[in-house]
Amino acid sequence: MVSVNFLLLLLSLPPLVLTALLLNRSARKILLFLLLGMFAAFLSGQINTLLVTQAGISSFDASIHYIPIIEESLKAFPIVAYFFALRPKRKEVVEYAVVIGLGFALFENVSIFSQISFGAPGWQDVSFALSRGFGASLMHGLCTTILVYGISICMKWRKLLLTGSFALFSLVCLFHSLFNVLVGSERSFLALVLTIGTYAFVLLLKRGKKLSE
Repeated sequence: MVSVNFLLLLLSLPPLVLTALLLNRSARKILLFLLLGMFAAFLSGQINTLLVTQAGISSFDASIHYIPIIEESLKAFPIVAYFFALRPKRKEVVEYAVVIGLGFALFENVSIFSQISFGAPGWQDVSFALSRGFGASLMHGLCTTILVYGISICMKWRKLLLTGSFALFSLVCLFHSLFNVLVGSERSFLALVLTIGTYAFVLLLKRGKKLSE
């Protein structure tokens, strides 16, 4: 049976792939990692659906215990493989990590909204869209960026590479899981506080680093 997610993938990939052929090398790479992020979102959606329907796990339990691990693994794999294979500059690989998180979030958001029957959209739907945009989208981007940036630092100390990478992966999965818990609670606004606050902190660190250079 053809799924909605598969149709969305077919709608999204051809124009992006054809556009990539017209771009220069650096822009083409950015678009490629955007596509990889979208494909990771599609693949994780298929796995998550099987997990809930076939394994008999509730959606809430899956969103806390399993889905963060699946999604963070699929997002991180292409950029980590690229990093270890070609050893690009840290700035470059972090930028690509941000793009993968963005592609994942865009496809996931479109997938969720395509399966919701709104009727006549109201302000409640606008609120939900904003919460997805500022909440889930930021969460996906932050998790991938933190993981990849941390691994690039661990590369300087080879003894810390395995343990440091595992610790970072555990951290982003915990962050992802905490976000899912907050979203499903009565105080779902705390999920926005978590992601926007973390994003603001990262921006301050980035700005501080620029000022010190």
